[in-house]
Amino acid sequence: MGNTLLIIVGIFMVAMTAIGLKRGMLKMAFSLISVVVVLLLVNILTPPTKQLLKATPIYTGIQNTIEEYVSNNIESSAQSVTQTGVGAQKKIIEKLPLPKEIKATLNENNTEESYASLKVTTFSEYIAESLTDMVMNAVTFIILFVILTILVKIVVHALDIIAKLPVLRTFNTIGGALIGLGESLVIIWIACIVVTAFSATSWGQQICTGISENGLLSLIYDNNIIQHYISGIFS
Repeated sequence: MGNTLLIIVGIFMVAMTAIGLKRGMLKMAFSLISVVVVLLLVNILTPPTKQLLKATPIYTGIQNTIEEYVSNNIESSAQSVTQTGVGAQKKIIEKLPLPKEIKATLNENNTEESYASLKVTTFSEYIAESLTDMVMNAVTFIILFVILTILVKIVVHALDIIAKLPVLRTFNTIGGALIGLGESLVIIWIACIVVTAFSATSWGQQICTGISENGLLSLIYDNNIIQHYISGIFS
């Protein structure tokens, strides 16, 4: 699975470079800048939008799915752990089919303060609420990103006339290829957030396992710059 994902990622990055070569630097540069602007807006709008979504069936559905996922995985992992207390909880978290970054966050936040903040009393409740919160952040991010991107893409079409000027054509083409390669990495990082949003599903778990099995994919996932700048997606 890990090698298959790596091949898909490689093909995607080459394709984005080719698209950039064809579209040119001006359009690709604006496209990349628009992504950055959208991400900044998403960062601002995520907290209030998340609170609105909590009052919808989306939140209830995610919560129920996560609780079932945690119940099944915690029980199966606990059967093979002989330790007790915090040591046992760390072992159980490490056995969960989740990306390394998420497991590290769960271990780091496994404190009395977090239990109080999440209003939980048991280890299973802590895992369920933490994962639900992470997934809600990711889902909110995806919804906002899609809506804002559609609005920005309308403006991109206006750059076609400028990009076709003869003097700019050669420089425009080479620069477009480089920016296309960079944009492919940004899109892959966004895809990683989508995977997190669906990490409790069977296909999401398969992809998470595939990522953890491949060193390059793990490197990309664990060094997700978007994750670090968008508030609270994995924390």
